[in-house]
Amino acid sequence: NWETFLENLTDGLRAINAAQPLEIHTLPMQSTFKEMHDARVLAEFRAHIPEIDVHLHEVGDHHQAAAIIDGCDLLLSERLHALVMAAILGKPFVALMYDVKVSELVGGLGMNDFALDINHPFDPVELVRRVDAALERYAEVSCHLAERSTTLRSELEEYFGTLETRLNPGKGR
Repeated sequence: NWETFLENLTDGLRAINAAQPLEIHTLPMQSTFKEMHDARVLAEFRAHIPEIDVHLHEVGDHHQAAAIIDGCDLLLSERLHALVMAAILGKPFVALMYDVKVSELVGGLGMNDFALDINHPFDPVELVRRVDAALERYAEVSCHLAERSTTLRSELEEYFGTLETRLNPGKGR
């Protein structure tokens, strides 16, 4: 449930902060169309970790979101679009998987070692391990994400570049 998730996330972040001081930059991706939007949830979560330096951001567009992600050492997120931006930027991340779309992205990027399924209670130690691993292997993970993103971009460009021909095979003859 939500309370268990918050408790485990709080414990994991506190453990990381105890080993190396953290600075958290929030990235609300969904903040206008529902009552419990990201900005509100993140602001309320801040109260759970008063000992950690938390910067609450308001994001107006994808350029601002990408700039925040690029300025951080690591992205910890459950939001698909934030994870996509991190991959494009070559920014290591730990994904909090709550939905099949996030799980599929993580698998497609080859990042399962840096993800947690949060649909079930998780051990905060597992969060710490994944964050530590992503930071320890920063250069390797960053290169992997940049290469994988480039490959996927090329595949999509080829696919969409030939789409009209495939949809209209007789056109132009």
